[in-house]
Amino acid sequence: MITNKGDGSCTVRGFPSLLFVGESGRVELPVDWAGSVGDAAKSTLSPGDSATAALTFTSLDECDAVTGLDIVPPGESRPLTRAFTGAGGKAEAVRICDTGVRLKAFSAS
Repeated sequence: MITNKGDGSCTVRGFPSLLFVGESGRVELPVDWAGSVGDAAKSTLSPGDSATAALTFTSLDECDAVTGLDIVPPGESRPLTRAFTGAGGKAEAVRICDTGVRLKAFSAS
């Protein structure tokens, strides 16, 4: 999820870039982009509004441990680093297989 923390409206359209972070550095995983940028809806976000891009993946014990995810919104160059968190809000690693990673375009929340 991204949130407009500015004073004016902004727009987002398309998919974020994803860079998975493992215990020993970056982990490259293939991503199935659900749709195309041309089909993605343009979302206008007023200050305080948010948009989400749904990420789903297959997780098995034998898959790579991923401790975080660098997300780069469309049209930006700086990543927003997020850790995966468990029920208690603490950062924890998840195991993500190199098949079954799917990402949808941003849409207003």
